[in-house]
Amino acid sequence: PTLRHAAQVPRAAQIDRCETLLVLVSLKPGQEPDAAVPVSAPYRDALRRALQRERPKAGQCLALTLPNERQTLAVVGLLAADAEPFAALQLAGALCHKAG
Repeated sequence: PTLRHAAQVPRAAQIDRCETLLVLVSLKPGQEPDAAVPVSAPYRDALRRALQRERPKAGQCLALTLPNERQTLAVVGLLAADAEPFAALQLAGALCHKAG
């Protein structure tokens, strides 16, 4: 597998070519996850529904299948803005574990 860091939100066409999308998001204090997670417009509703259903908190991750032809697996990790570096590493490991 190839891992790439994206400085900006990938476009839907880029996501559609991926088997798995890993997203690590830093949450500001009091920020709701669905406001913090960057996602391309076609997948915003699917992500919001999953976030409302699962209610993950900082330090947790959520996996969902995107509604595209490839059925891209999106794994989103939520990191508290004041998290220690070790917590970030643990969450990154959890993202990779969920991605299989």
